[in-house]
Amino acid sequence: KGSGATSAADMWAVGVMLHKATFNTDPHIAGGAYHCPPHDSEGLVHLLHGLLQVDPKQRLSVNDALSYPYFTASFVRQLYENKQILESDSKLELLRQHVKSLQENRQVVLMRVRRKQLVADVVSIFQEMEGDTALYPLNVRFIGEPGVDAGGLTSELYTEFFNRLLEGGGVPREAGTPDEDQPQASASGGAGDEDPNGDGGEPL
Repeated sequence: KGSGATSAADMWAVGVMLHKATFNTDPHIAGGAYHCPPHDSEGLVHLLHGLLQVDPKQRLSVNDALSYPYFTASFVRQLYENKQILESDSKLELLRQHVKSLQENRQVVLMRVRRKQLVADVVSIFQEMEGDTALYPLNVRFIGEPGVDAGGLTSELYTEFFNRLLEGGGVPREAGTPDEDQPQASASGGAGDEDPNGDGGEPL
C-alpha cells in the first residue's frame, strides 16, 4: 500500500464508506464530480468532497484528511456551530421568557383578611375553596392596611397564623364587628391582575 495509486484508492474507499454511513446510500457521481447531499456539518461535506475526488491526483491523502476540521475540531465546537448548543445569553433569555410566561399565566388567590380575626378568616376562606383553588399561590391583603403582596405579606400571614394557633391552642371562634369588612378570597387568572384598592374581587 505504499504506492500513490493504492493510497488514493484506499482514500476513495474511505470516502465511500463514510458517505454510506452518513446517508445510507451510494455516492452520487455525475459529470465527473461527486455530489454530496445536504448535511448540517460543513466539515463533513468538505471532507467527503476531498475523499471522493474523481481525479486521484486531487484526492486527499491520509495526512490531508486527518488535518481536516472534521477530525481536528472538537465535538462541542461542532455542536455550537450547528446551533445545537446555545450561548449563555440565549439560555438566560429563554429562561426569562419561560419565567415571565409562568408568572403571566399562573392562577393565584387574592385573599383579604382581617388582622384581628386572622385565624378565623383564613380557616373560613380555605374551607370555602373548591377544587384545586387551595393549591394556588396567595396574594394577601390585610383589610384596612396599605401594601402590595410581593411575597412578604403572604409570609407574614402564614407566620402570624401559625403563631396564633400555637399560642391559642386551636382555631378560636373569632368574629368581626358588624361594621368591619368581611374576609374574601377570589381566584385570579394571572399574577398581573392586581387589586390596588385591596377589595379582593368577588368572594368565593
